[in-house]
Amino acid sequence: MAYGIQVRRHGEETFYVRSTSGGFAYLTAHLPWSVLETKLTPRSAILDLGTGTGDVVETLRARGYENAVGIDLVLNETQQGKSYFSVSDAFHMSFPPEAFDVVLCVRSVLSYESEDLAAVTHLLTRIQRILRPGGHLFIIPGRINLEVLAAAVAATGGLRTIHQPAVGKKAAYRSLAEFRQEKKEYVEIIKLP
Repeated sequence: MAYGIQVRRHGEETFYVRSTSGGFAYLTAHLPWSVLETKLTPRSAILDLGTGTGDVVETLRARGYENAVGIDLVLNETQQGKSYFSVSDAFHMSFPPEAFDVVLCVRSVLSYESEDLAAVTHLLTRIQRILRPGGHLFIIPGRINLEVLAAAVAATGGLRTIHQPAVGKKAAYRSLAEFRQEKKEYVEIIKLP
């Protein structure tokens, strides 16, 4: 089952179809829980950017991470009325500076904007603003262009990639299966102090 979200960005209309399945199981299938857990404390502020079903946030909260929140362009019926879910456009987030220790992008906006250097740079700049110094951004891709991502990280001036698949002949991964072949199924970016 899937749902569609109509998005306006930079004056253009784009239509995305996003799966409603996956969530936390998908996250931990690609980013080992042991890696993520080392970046978290019970007080960590965690943002699930493009939360979709909200499963990642709900699972993190059930595991004791009470400061986990999620944003998306639309909320489903079970998310409405819960203070830790809100409607927001990732390109125009209104969180205060340095509000989060960890930002998660699980098959969300960075995956779909991966060919547009200006859009990726803009989004990373917004994420950089809301990450605390030493904070981590984890990207679990649907589709991702590692060259564009690397150029955008460099353009921010305050972020550094600390884990990603090797960029070689296949810098642009066209499918998750292709990305999985590298055996490193996530990208980790840190905000420099």
